[in-house]
Amino acid sequence: HNYAYVVCHDGPPAPPAMSVPLSAVGESSSSAGDDKPLIPATVASPLPPSRLLTATYVAVYLMVGPALILVNKHLLKDVGFGFPMMVSGIGQASSALGSFLALRVLRLQPLTCAKHVTWPFYLRNMVVVGGATAASLCFGNAGYLFLTVSFVQILKAFTPVFVVVMLYATRVETPSPRVALSVGLISAA
Repeated sequence: HNYAYVVCHDGPPAPPAMSVPLSAVGESSSSAGDDKPLIPATVASPLPPSRLLTATYVAVYLMVGPALILVNKHLLKDVGFGFPMMVSGIGQASSALGSFLALRVLRLQPLTCAKHVTWPFYLRNMVVVGGATAASLCFGNAGYLFLTVSFVQILKAFTPVFVVVMLYATRVETPSPRVALSVGLISAA
């Protein structure tokens, strides 16, 4: 398919570009009930999606995960670096530094919603999620001090079952028999 990139010049902030089929790009017209004319589409050079690039990203992702697990295990158990929170902290600091460089220094992605992120919003949402993620990583790494890599992976595969049971126990959600069966099959595989 040929694709054109339509750039939005009016209205609320939106992502910098949306891809639509070339057949959908047309003349300026009005929609029913709207007296504001549509903005004519700006057509950039067609860029077909690269399946090879996508496959490369997937392959890298599938290799980095297990490699990170083995490196963490090596550091924590074989080398004797018994500080799982520091290992997790170094990983989080590296991610934060990489994000800062990509967004603020290299400007690889525009920050479209930066004005909506106030300190109360940041503290109420991002700090809570960040703290929970950090705790999860720290406790996950601490497991490598006492358990084998294969057993830790078995425990991680059991996580969906634990989540469904906790949702039911805290009365947040009652899983349907279909969901319970699906989660059981995923964890059993």
